[in-house]
Amino acid sequence: VWVKAGSVQEEDDEAGVAHVHEHMLFKGTKSRGVGTIAREVEAAGGEINAYTSWEMTVYFVNMASRFKKRGIDILADIIENAAFDEQELARELEVIREEIRRGKDMPARRLSETFYATAYGVHPYGRPVIGYDEIVKGFTREDVLRFYRNWYVPENLVWVMVGDLDPEALMPELEARLSRIPNRPLPVQKEVVEPPQSAPHVFVQQEDAKEARLKIGFHIPDISHPDVPALDLLAQVLGQGRSSRLYSSLRMERRLVNSVSAYSMTPKEPGLFIVSSRLEAEDIDGALTGILEETFRVCFEPVTIEELNKAKTQIESDFIYQKQTVQGQARELGYYEAIVGDLGFGEQYLDRIRTVRAEDVLRVGRTYLRPQNLTLGALLPKTEADQTSKKKLLKQVTSTYKSTESRFAARAG
Repeated sequence: VWVKAGSVQEEDDEAGVAHVHEHMLFKGTKSRGVGTIAREVEAAGGEINAYTSWEMTVYFVNMASRFKKRGIDILADIIENAAFDEQELARELEVIREEIRRGKDMPARRLSETFYATAYGVHPYGRPVIGYDEIVKGFTREDVLRFYRNWYVPENLVWVMVGDLDPEALMPELEARLSRIPNRPLPVQKEVVEPPQSAPHVFVQQEDAKEARLKIGFHIPDISHPDVPALDLLAQVLGQGRSSRLYSSLRMERRLVNSVSAYSMTPKEPGLFIVSSRLEAEDIDGALTGILEETFRVCFEPVTIEELNKAKTQIESDFIYQKQTVQGQARELGYYEAIVGDLGFGEQYLDRIRTVRAEDVLRVGRTYLRPQNLTLGALLPKTEADQTSKKKLLKQVTSTYKSTESRFAARAG
């Protein structure tokens, strides 16, 4: 069951409350005491789990199809009747706070949090889904219940079942159980729009770390935008796999990075085209210049037909592999319906992938991968931080873009 309530639905003073539900809903209901749900599922040879994202909290049960009624009833029960036992809540809040503290001990996590907070100055995507320790520690049972009552209502749910099932026989059973969940009006959600970025955002973090990290992002549209297929293909060519441009050039040939990748992050609302790298601190100048050169190159030179066809095949293969398990199919269907509102989105997306041309990839590169649209975060060991200032990195971004543009203009001339 996909609940369309993640961190985006939170107010600033309740950051992290959606994630608390992930921890609490399997802890018991009015009729199932603490530990009962886990025992029921395990007795049927199944597993239960949950996860939270910006827009969703997802609860799932995997079990043999002959136990489907039990699975339906368990999921319906937690959506309708979660108990939020005071003692269990106190324990889970401490577990979450410890998770937050562990994250603060991880340089990569700290870089990521600062990166999103810098890229998104207004939108809730700038907040960590897990929340903040100072807010989480203050949650009361009533705070959690308020969010639960507001958002855990039938209108805001997507139910997905995949497996050895007879839909005609199953639907009446499913409808009979779900119809018992009382409906309530959804709150009016405020629309928050991240304003266009007009200048590069750059920051440097000094950390007790053994290696340096770079994280670069460019604002791009949401998942439904027609430019997304071309952006996904661009990410595939640039930084997906060992044969990608970034990996071949920076890792295999020049040995300037320990790892490098690129991907197109397209959630429900406008996302980011992200390039990430781990490297030795002494290689920061050469590595950043090399990464920027390869990234900006796609703004001025079309990808080859061979690269484009390979990227299309890789993306289509990923879709096929996802369908190999019932859980993969359920995840795919739930995402399309809950995020896009269209179960047929996957096939439509693949159709658009197949029609993307090299000039389309060039156009989206020029449109989005520009210095003024960039956020750059550098995590460096403390011994190196003084030598790599924010001002220096900013100059490196603008000068590399200009030199790349000049080089290709000279070729064209």
